[in-house]
Amino acid sequence: MFRLRSNAAKAALFLVLPLAFYAIELYSIADVIRLSLYKWTTLSPPKFVGLANFATLLGDTRIQNSFVNTFKWAAVSILASITIPLLIALLLNERLRGENIYKILFILPQALSGVAVGMILHWVFSPTYGILNMVLRAMGLGMFIHGWLGDPNTALYSLIAATIWAGMGFQLMIYLTRLRGLPKDIFEAARVDGANFLQTFRHITLPLMKPAFAIVVTMAILGAFTAFDIILTMTRGGPKGATETAALMIYLIGWWRFKMGYASAISVILLLSSLPFVILYMRMIVKGR
Repeated sequence: MFRLRSNAAKAALFLVLPLAFYAIELYSIADVIRLSLYKWTTLSPPKFVGLANFATLLGDTRIQNSFVNTFKWAAVSILASITIPLLIALLLNERLRGENIYKILFILPQALSGVAVGMILHWVFSPTYGILNMVLRAMGLGMFIHGWLGDPNTALYSLIAATIWAGMGFQLMIYLTRLRGLPKDIFEAARVDGANFLQTFRHITLPLMKPAFAIVVTMAILGAFTAFDIILTMTRGGPKGATETAALMIYLIGWWRFKMGYASAISVILLLSSLPFVILYMRMIVKGR
């Protein structure tokens, strides 16, 4: 069995592996940027067209709509990922009875693929036999029964709710780990000084939770900008383009229409759109340390 016999060899390995990973990532990005300057259908040789693909994007209302949906997805995901899992983490931090059962219930969706989650939640939102409408009917709230995925006004937000549920376990564990790692003496001193729960939460807990917020928000942004599998499974971008996102359009244009150059141009714009958010919150992580 191969073993690293020296500290120098181990150090070299830990240096080479990250560098190799980043080299592959940079090469992939550079290749996509290069391909965005070509017209290529995979059935014919690539033809250099310069910025023509990007010029076409400026007048493509369907692509513009997909970016609007992507930013809506990001905004709602960020708000939900900050509030809902944090509230649950605060409850679990009180050492509730049956805590491990709650953890399993929230983490379970993490073990499922996006396609599996999409299939399950398609059944939940079904207008005829869906659990959501059945619960509303049983509670006497029949006026709220709705075709959630068939209405352009609610389809996108139904999908966002699905992804929030699927990713909540990961966010919950980040918050809970951070909460239980906070120094207890600070809270005891605040309690002695007469601070109530809200004052302690606002002036102590929230500032100390910034590193966790940075991680969760960054993951929410990246998830919004790459939302694809659940959409493909549940709505395929419908109804009437209401759930089309930029990532889905890259797939549809690249692998269904074989317009690889045009799909690469969309990828470049999507990358540039997400970079400011990622850089901002990565800086927050560094400062939090």
